[in-house]
Amino acid sequence: MRATLALWGVGLLITTAYNLPNWRDPERFWKWLTTASPQSPIGFSNLSDLYNKMGRYTEGLEYAEKAIQIAPRSGMGYVNKGVAVLRLGNPEEAIALFRKATEIEPDNVTGWNNLAVMLSEQGDHDEAERIIKQHVLGKPPLFMGHQALGLIYTRRARLDLAETEFRKAYALMPNPTGSVAEDGLQQMRTADKWIAAAHHWMNQGDLALAERHLQEAARRDPDKIAYGIAMGRLRILQKRPAEAKQFLLEVQSSGYRDAAVAGLLQEAEGMLKRSSK
Repeated sequence: MRATLALWGVGLLITTAYNLPNWRDPERFWKWLTTASPQSPIGFSNLSDLYNKMGRYTEGLEYAEKAIQIAPRSGMGYVNKGVAVLRLGNPEEAIALFRKATEIEPDNVTGWNNLAVMLSEQGDHDEAERIIKQHVLGKPPLFMGHQALGLIYTRRARLDLAETEFRKAYALMPNPTGSVAEDGLQQMRTADKWIAAAHHWMNQGDLALAERHLQEAARRDPDKIAYGIAMGRLRILQKRPAEAKQFLLEVQSSGYRDAAVAGLLQEAEGMLKRSSK
């Protein structure tokens, strides 16, 4: 067995040296591989992935279909085709292709990851989170599960959890520049995201989460008017009208006049009057 492996290694070195010009860039190499091994899906699948990453989705689709034709029981052809058709404007077909990849290869982490992200985009956050935790998290590439959870939690307005997951993904990436995790962390630096999430949780009646997001907003140099309005609204919902009035008066003192602020201020003053009787 060792002798066979050694001979295979020597053969590989000779082939590599002979075809060295084909290694100059990934596109040349994978194209060479499709010619050298036309019955293998590897070259076609990697070309599809490369073209998708380059934004050349029509070519990505073409090579993904060739990979599927050669190896219909290999999941990555379906994954790459799913990415291409998604970028070409067909999310429903993309979901079906990602699901197909996971059915063919239950251990296809990329297929599960892409399926979960797409389900979350369509609002099925519970199922998306379940898939990531069951099939992606803790499996190589280790950053992938954390990055996907960051996206899912962002869409759920759980920025506190999203930031933690994006940080974990960023730390695990060999080159995080331009990644989803890096973009997510950059967005988390702005207070307006946290204020918007706080309003969402106020609408949902979860005042504790709203408070938590406003505390994080305060650490990010928020716009005083937006922050004051949010805090005034939260304090009214918490039945703390004196504090609400203080925040809202500060907004007005900044020169901001708005019917919504006036309405909140009127509500706070009404609560104070009722409590004094």
